[in-house]
Amino acid sequence: MHVFTHRFLVRSSLDKVGHFHRQPQALKALTPPPMRIELHAYGDMSEGMEADFTLWILFQPIRWKAKHIAVTDTGFTDVQVEGPMHYWSHTHEYKSVGNNKVEVIDRIEYEFPKGINGLWTRLLFSRLALRFLFTYRGWQTKRLLAKG
Repeated sequence: MHVFTHRFLVRSSLDKVGHFHRQPQALKALTPPPMRIELHAYGDMSEGMEADFTLWILFQPIRWKAKHIAVTDTGFTDVQVEGPMHYWSHTHEYKSVGNNKVEVIDRIEYEFPKGINGLWTRLLFSRLALRFLFTYRGWQTKRLLAKG
């Protein structure tokens, strides 16, 4: 099992950070170029809600379905139901660290599929690719929450 963790601080209230991440448009806003996301089914964050989307990485479409569990005011977990990985569980956690600052923690546990699909998936979701994705997400979260 692979584990990837990313943390960043944002100047905002815990309520605003949680509200931002529970909105359907957050997924699109936090997807960096050269990726884009096409939402097929994605509602307001609630326990058991399933998201259905296609993630485009350059010209490669990747269909993905995820179920949201453990939804609270301070985070949630999305677990892949269908998609490119053998296993994928992404926990989003928000912690107030005082003075209108919130630490956002993303923790992903994942396993690549076997065979030729596993090789392609390893390239698309390498540690470097995940680091790029979550560094962008941190920057974009700070930028969007600073706008109000």
